[in-house]
Amino acid sequence: MSPIPILISPSFILFVTKCYHLENILYFNMLKMKSFKNITSMLGLLKSNVTSHGVFSAFGAIILFVSSAIAQPDAPAGLNSQPLRDWLKAEWYNPYFNDLGYNGARTQMFGYTDELNGSIYCIYTGFEQVAEFTTYLDPINTEHIIPQSFFGGISPMKSDLFNIRPTHGSANSSRGNSPYSEISDENAQWYGTGTNGNYVTQNDVPVDPENWSKRSGTLWEPRDDVKGDIARKVFYFYTMYPSQAGSIEALGDPTMFFQWHINDPVSVFESTRNNRIQETQGNANPFISHPEWVEPAWFWSGEIVEGCTDPVACNYDVQANMDNGSCVFPEAGLDCDGNTLSSCSLFFSEYGEGSSNNKYLEIYNPGVAEVSLSGYALAHTVNAPATPGNFENWVELPTNAVIGPGAVFKIVHSQAVLELLNNADFTYSSLSNGDDGFGLVFGNPEDFDLLDIIGNWDADPGSGWSVAGTDNATQNHTLIRKPEVLDGNNGNWDSSAGTTIDDSEWIVMDSDDWSNYGQHSAIGSCSTDIEVDEDVFGCSYASACNFDPLTTIDDSSCDFTSCQVPGCTYSSAINFNPEATFDDASCVFNDNVNTCASDINGDDVITVGDLLLLLTDFGGNCP
Repeated sequence: MSPIPILISPSFILFVTKCYHLENILYFNMLKMKSFKNITSMLGLLKSNVTSHGVFSAFGAIILFVSSAIAQPDAPAGLNSQPLRDWLKAEWYNPYFNDLGYNGARTQMFGYTDELNGSIYCIYTGFEQVAEFTTYLDPINTEHIIPQSFFGGISPMKSDLFNIRPTHGSANSSRGNSPYSEISDENAQWYGTGTNGNYVTQNDVPVDPENWSKRSGTLWEPRDDVKGDIARKVFYFYTMYPSQAGSIEALGDPTMFFQWHINDPVSVFESTRNNRIQETQGNANPFISHPEWVEPAWFWSGEIVEGCTDPVACNYDVQANMDNGSCVFPEAGLDCDGNTLSSCSLFFSEYGEGSSNNKYLEIYNPGVAEVSLSGYALAHTVNAPATPGNFENWVELPTNAVIGPGAVFKIVHSQAVLELLNNADFTYSSLSNGDDGFGLVFGNPEDFDLLDIIGNWDADPGSGWSVAGTDNATQNHTLIRKPEVLDGNNGNWDSSAGTTIDDSEWIVMDSDDWSNYGQHSAIGSCSTDIEVDEDVFGCSYASACNFDPLTTIDDSSCDFTSCQVPGCTYSSAINFNPEATFDDASCVFNDNVNTCASDINGDDVITVGDLLLLLTDFGGNCP
């Protein structure tokens, strides 16, 4: 039996978490919940924690049916090198990335994103341990592919799941902050696992050297079947954090990383991990989703053509592949020729109700500027509404999504065919069966503007509504808005549907006709009448030295180092510096003093392992 569609409020999930004492795990993320995307992510975390309490099955089927997925966009043709990397940061990272914090990221890594058949495998050695939601899976530690010392140990670089992987603590210490390299077998120290699965380090060349990592001098070479994984993480890091950790060359030869990327292509595990990180952290690694983008983003050697690369600009140059800051934009409400634009709004440009679950809606932006979907929602009925004229379900659209001028936003049933799903921007499992009125609204459930509607909220029409003289056209048909339509119907469905081919705003197509899917042709343009606050560019990371709380769009100007003070941060050290913001390993201790009394097992990390040792000796007498 399919779950019954319901609205899930943050207060409901907080109620459940408090009942089972999980509020400390989820509360922080709840505060940042803005869309069904975030609900889905948090329910995954909730499931992982309440399963051990034996209660998830009691309500999991009720709440986990909410399904949404945000497809990140394809790269524009002609973008290469730095312009492409800038675009990837702006379109694949800034709108989606959600910093989980270091503890949150490690918990997800050890319990979910890196789990394979119930186990966690160390990236350098293959050492295996049972997966668990924890911040330290002793003896497995957290390896930073780009070492913390490169960026001062500051989040979000420290907690980005694409920069961390599980690693045996000893291998983690041995690698340290060494650059990556190809090194000879001679005089190398090898790190791997023995036939019994135990961690091993040795001087002799192993019988299967490709499965071992090695170190020589200050250089580190990972085992062969993770080299591509590491390379794609490196390209990701220096794309999303281009100025925070110095140059990529300090970590290793970029051409070597590219060869690793070619020789070790994306595996099923890496792809699965990428998807899981997108669920929990919000963003995907573009070089995993699109391995073919590595070359144009990092190794493109064609001709640089400067010009305006923004398609919205009046002087857009289709030949340009590097923006030179020359773009000229029309004033608000005017076109490029200075003519006044008519006012309009987003509207439904296409509707598909086909066989099985092959259903979709498209929202079109007829304006000359991109429109944020913050504040927009779908409001719909299910068959006959309980109260005629009122919607029954409210579905917020992703607040971090935008629709460019002349572009469409595709909402697809979560069980539609891949031809539709692979290009979806958002999925929803309760789209119309032909007799459910769907409205596009702006506002909140108590106060909103009805911009456009397909069907109505008055009554169940039977199988479907008639459109352009075709009976039941909203069932087993595709509807396409005519190109001369530049605005929604504001709730006047009868006028929009019409009674003939001539007076209808719609073209009725056969069932499963998706020939126009993902695009829309309109005659003319207009000015959207929903006021959007002016964007403020700056640094949006609270941990940065130049953080600006008024920033709405991060412009990659964050400075994470100028206000950082290196020094000794241990108060028991002789040279303790109370003004130091991060430890630079310069501490000098009195040999007769325990430098870190809480580190009982001597692994330089205070974890549950130390607590267990304390409890073992609790009640005994000191010698």
